[in-house]
Amino acid sequence: MDYTSTLDPALRVKLLLDTALPEHHGLILVGSNMGGYVSTIASRTLKPDTLLLMAPAFGLANYPEPFPAPLASHIAAVHGWHDEVVPLDNAIRRAKLHQVKLVPVDDDHSLHKEVGTVGELLVKMIAQVTPNSFV
Repeated sequence: MDYTSTLDPALRVKLLLDTALPEHHGLILVGSNMGGYVSTIASRTLKPDTLLLMAPAFGLANYPEPFPAPLASHIAAVHGWHDEVVPLDNAIRRAKLHQVKLVPVDDDHSLHKEVGTVGELLVKMIAQVTPNSFV
């Protein structure tokens, strides 16, 4: 999704929900920062199998729901110990509140140093949804 037309998280959720999805088996939503927030809100309508959040924008001012409840069969979040945008404590609070697998990593908000960790986690989550896709 290209959300560059707006910085409004509620409008970004609407854009995602208004997008016609192709036929699929095993919907996976992945989002970073505000995209993690948007994917979490949209998960309640789209009901994905997998939800992967990277440094999700939880607990921040000007968001309609500071700690939205996710809805997916498999949910995980990756968050940097040194995140200067979204405090790790926000991710810990959310993970505890909603029993979400949290993977804290030695990185900042960008997660650039931990791209491999994020990729490995995504591959494992995809395999949970489509176990025969990786042989």
